[in-house]
Amino acid sequence: MKTESCVLEPLKFLNDINSKFVIVVLNHDDSPTQTTDDRFKQLWNKALFRACVDGGTNFVNELNKKMLPETDEKLIPNLISGDFDSVNAEILEEFRTLGVEVIPTPDQDHTDFTKCLTILEQKFQNKEIPTEADVIVTVPDCTQRFDHAMANVNTLHNAREILSGGNKVFLLSNTTLQFVIFEGETNINLGNNLQCNSFLLLPVHRPALVSTSGLEKDLNNASLEFGLPFCTFQFVPNRTTFKINTNNSLLVVSNMIA
Repeated sequence: MKTESCVLEPLKFLNDINSKFVIVVLNHDDSPTQTTDDRFKQLWNKALFRACVDGGTNFVNELNKKMLPETDEKLIPNLISGDFDSVNAEILEEFRTLGVEVIPTPDQDHTDFTKCLTILEQKFQNKEIPTEADVIVTVPDCTQRFDHAMANVNTLHNAREILSGGNKVFLLSNTTLQFVIFEGETNINLGNNLQCNSFLLLPVHRPALVSTSGLEKDLNNASLEFGLPFCTFQFVPNRTTFKINTNNSLLVVSNMIA
């Protein structure tokens, strides 16, 4: 296996008040709930740049309505993009009048999520977003269709080809945190405030040979692929770091502890 090594801190944006990240709200069919409100608003307020993708704008607008009259402070994104087949036209126009940048992306060869990452890459290049924002936290619809969920995974996998600065992209829902790791050794540091205790490792591109260290039942050059044992579900036994070595990309899905 390759000996290249990287360190990943997937919970840093949740636990470190000094973390620098961009938040992207994807298309939503569900409405905000008390479960999502607090975590989402904390992330939104901490983010250096805030983007809504198409119907994600409706979700933010619903949050604004729930917050009033408790507060006069609206959640206002820096950017709204998409093909706009889901966003309410009146809501879109309201945000436009508040000075939000609105960028239509009608191209149907790519998902709105992928096209938004392309716009963010341009903004990084133009220094419209601080380069220290090395993480992009993406909030998907918790009730999303399976095809949408798989399209999001595909964008996670392709993100490193879009983002030249090596920005790491995470999908954060109420119950899971998803991200992709690539060939070589990945040292995962969960920090001291453990908010996830189990991980699913799933090959997303090609069959993968995987070894781990620090999990409850470590793997030793195990083969993961569809048609064979294609994934492994692992617990982290009261530790904050573990290693994954793989010769091909893996989707990592961690269960979030409420």
